[in-house]
Amino acid sequence: MSATISELINLISAGFMDADDARPIVAAVEAARENPTDYQAKYDVYGYTAQAGMPLWQWVLLHLLPPDLLFCAPQPDELYAQICESFDDGLELEPDELTGLKTDKAIQLIQQDLGPQFMLARLGKPLNADEPWQCVLVRRSEVTAYLTLCSELQLPAEAC
Repeated sequence: MSATISELINLISAGFMDADDARPIVAAVEAARENPTDYQAKYDVYGYTAQAGMPLWQWVLLHLLPPDLLFCAPQPDELYAQICESFDDGLELEPDELTGLKTDKAIQLIQQDLGPQFMLARLGKPLNADEPWQCVLVRRSEVTAYLTLCSELQLPAEAC
């Protein structure tokens, strides 16, 4: 499982997160998977409860992903604002241009602005009911690999 998690992190970081940065995340996820009770006794699990609807290791993975990889927001315009902050340059839309649009139209415009290189994809069950948009960016050429890795991990995922 460690190799699959490491591969998923590498894929969603588009190679910008090196193995040294990913290693502690993978180790924590593995520890939470192998012995959830011990993990919860040792570490703050950020509000995890049995009612979270996901295994502890998934909760740990989602919480440990850097905020410039996992975007969480209540609305697509706020999600896009976070995406814009993680890009140095190259996006043309302004987040306020998405305000008030129907969700499908806003997502369509986000996908268009991301261009041919990236695609917005959902990752996991939302950690917070107030922020149902929990997404990552995946290179379009790697969407199938992303969905396959998530399926292997039984981690809910879909392209937006």
